[in-house]
Amino acid sequence: MESAHSIRGFGSTTEGDPKNWIRIISDKSGKALLIEEEIPNEVGPCSNYLLVQVDENGFPNGIYLRLPSRTTGDHGGINYEFPRVKFLQGETIGIYFTDGRAEIVKIKDIDKATRPSVPG
Repeated sequence: MESAHSIRGFGSTTEGDPKNWIRIISDKSGKALLIEEEIPNEVGPCSNYLLVQVDENGFPNGIYLRLPSRTTGDHGGINYEFPRVKFLQGETIGIYFTDGRAEIVKIKDIDKATRPSVPG
């Protein structure tokens, strides 16, 4: 599956090493994991969330989730924030924002995509 890091790279950031921007959250069942990919950019940062689950035949299957962002006020021209994933548990994902607000969202209720978002 594609990564926005491999599509566009890190031309707009001075900390270009992907290890600074990628997190892996695993489900305790061992049947799913979520890759959280933060894409820094001065104009239009974004985050991608790739959910990888094992299907009924034991094969991995991935899909991009569009977790909800929040309006935060104007911080250097950017007035939205993408959540960080706190946990993945069964059919739910726990997310939180820098202001401390947290939510639990059902995977079935999250918009899906076939490709990652790119900054800008």
